[in-house]
Amino acid sequence: MLDRRGPARWLSWWPSAANALGILLHQGMYHGKYLQDWTRGVLADLGVHTFDDLRFDDPGSALPAEKSFRLVVTTSDLSRQRLMFLPWDLQAYGLDPGRFAVSRAVRASSAIPFMFEPVRIKGRYGESTLADGSLLRSYPIEIFDRDDGLPSRWPTIGIRLSSPWNEQSLAKPVTGPISLIQSLVYTTIDSTQVRHVSDPKNIERSIFAKPRGVRWTDFDLTPTQQEALFESGYVAGRKWVAKNPDGPPRREVRTGADQIDI
Repeated sequence: MLDRRGPARWLSWWPSAANALGILLHQGMYHGKYLQDWTRGVLADLGVHTFDDLRFDDPGSALPAEKSFRLVVTTSDLSRQRLMFLPWDLQAYGLDPGRFAVSRAVRASSAIPFMFEPVRIKGRYGESTLADGSLLRSYPIEIFDRDDGLPSRWPTIGIRLSSPWNEQSLAKPVTGPISLIQSLVYTTIDSTQVRHVSDPKNIERSIFAKPRGVRWTDFDLTPTQQEALFESGYVAGRKWVAKNPDGPPRREVRTGADQIDI
């Protein structure tokens, strides 16, 4: 996943210099092409290339036909300082949502600032620079909630590789400019999670699989770490299902003058 390009590739033996050069020349330490190519290949094996291949005819859905896709990807438009839902928002940019490559959307959503190069698209508003959706919405679990006042047909359950927010975490020293950049990104992303994850209705429908020292930027996990991560998720999932055999607790909410259960 950590693919360098240009002069930075020849400085791999000196990581600090390679990282700085990548940021200076390409706005990211790593290219990100490997991730996009890998995603494209995996999806192609399943017959998926563009969002047209993920259209979903679901008469019982609250979504209008133009938003009925099996997948929605979040990304941050740095040029216009706003969150984007792909493919939903592409039409506003003058782009055809159905013809947009799914692998490119995934690549844009994973473009951690300064770590991976951003993705650029040209549309009605000029050239937009897209980066990690976590900058503005790290846990968009509510994207699947109905907004038409009807009760959900089934619950949405989220899985997070983290611990609940009331758990204390150890301080991580900032040792240099690259470390500072990484800490700034982590802080920005983590801070956006607090208000969403700490919401009681989201905690109730979330499974917290503790990563046990593994961060979402660790791309070289050992077999032992992989096994521990899997086991952590498996145990957390079993505990949640045992505690909620019928799904998340139902809550009463008010929409206008109506009161419904969700």
